[in-house]
Amino acid sequence: MKIASLFVLLSSLLLIACEQQNPEQQAIATLEKQLGSQPSEVLANELNGLYLDYLNQYPDDTDTHARYLYRAAALEYRMDRYSGAASLLKMLITDYRNHPLAAEGAHLLASIYEEKLQSPEIAQTIFQVFAQAFPNYKDLADIQAKIETTPLDERLTALYQGVFDQATGSLNPVTGNHYIQSVENLAILLPSYPGAPELLLKAAETARTMRSFNKTLELYNQILLTFPDYEKAPQIKFLEAFTLDNDLKQYELAKTKYEAFLAAYPDHEFADDTRFLLENLGKTDEDIIKNFEK
Repeated sequence: MKIASLFVLLSSLLLIACEQQNPEQQAIATLEKQLGSQPSEVLANELNGLYLDYLNQYPDDTDTHARYLYRAAALEYRMDRYSGAASLLKMLITDYRNHPLAAEGAHLLASIYEEKLQSPEIAQTIFQVFAQAFPNYKDLADIQAKIETTPLDERLTALYQGVFDQATGSLNPVTGNHYIQSVENLAILLPSYPGAPELLLKAAETARTMRSFNKTLELYNQILLTFPDYEKAPQIKFLEAFTLDNDLKQYELAKTKYEAFLAAYPDHEFADDTRFLLENLGKTDEDIIKNFEK
């Protein structure tokens, strides 16, 4: 996406009549004008804070939510904070996929991966599912012109197989990250893709292997929110608690998650394991052995 076209679009989004604005929108509009004439990282941070605060203060104003998320992402882009822009665009697409700006956000997201984050594999995944996700997008021909001939499922399989060196078994973190983010973006843009929850679970397992535990939790959460009826949802809820307990040592939160798991699935095959883990939460292996000896 051309930078000029991005800011032409952004400028058009700023044209909200003053009489239609509530006080928070007026404060945002004032800061937008100030930032336009006086670029500043401090002002940019303040403005993005106001955008995100608005989402919490006015939960029913979904049209403005989508516009503010896009503006926040565009501002991150303008400040050369491309990972932050990508995170906001994912939020936009996930929460407001039927808004016209979701398609614009997906296009910008692909451009960020391709041009700014040097991750063409991830961008290619977005290009390959774009037409199914947004069949009426005005610039669809530009997207389709970038699609490679290798089918998406073959590309993802090859990426997954490349996470570990076949000869040495050593981990390739770059390939692992490309696989994780390709699957994450695939499920965000096209949750109806066949086997999407299974792919997300494999991506979570890959993140765990890479000891990227916060990413593991993000992917578990994505599965549970997007596919609440997934047959492995109970297992994922257990793994979520176990990751907080065993890997991140966040015992209070792990306790809450374990207890919620038992309340929901008292007879699950992992229920006894969960009770044992709850009884020994925060204890060392040595402490547990001593308790057995007693």
